[in-house]
Amino acid sequence: MGYFNFMKRNRIVKKIDKLHREHNFAEAWTLLESLMEKAPNDSLLLLHAAIHTFETEEYNRSQQFIEKALALQQDNPILHLAMGEILYAKKDYEESVRYLQKALELSPDNPKAEYLLGMNYIMRGKWEEASQHFEIVAREDRDFLLARLLTIGEALFKQQE
Repeated sequence: MGYFNFMKRNRIVKKIDKLHREHNFAEAWTLLESLMEKAPNDSLLLLHAAIHTFETEEYNRSQQFIEKALALQQDNPILHLAMGEILYAKKDYEESVRYLQKALELSPDNPKAEYLLGMNYIMRGKWEEASQHFEIVAREDRDFLLARLLTIGEALFKQQE
């Protein structure tokens, strides 16, 4: 990809991110699809496609995009983290753990991977393993853990209303 095409792609990706944050998913997807037609093996675009389909709860499609991106970049910790999160959402906890552990192996200071590992262990009834990961997150990034716990608390509160 030439320099100018690279710069143009990055500008469009920033616009896609903005549209996504504004919950304008249809327009974000249209832009993303047009870019992916030109560069179907661009791992950044595949990651964005996976995020979009994850947000719209199309977990199988999201997984397919990440699998394709991982085939291009096997040692990308972000892609392993994304796959771990997708598999967690699909309730495939054992496979999720495998990808999250790989994400941590590639990038040891990753509070989201530690948190998701803890959640995976909770879902499997492995409380001791879960607490070890939450302790790491509490030591490394207390704000991240507090934000996640607040989100969980809000969801539980809404369920009781």
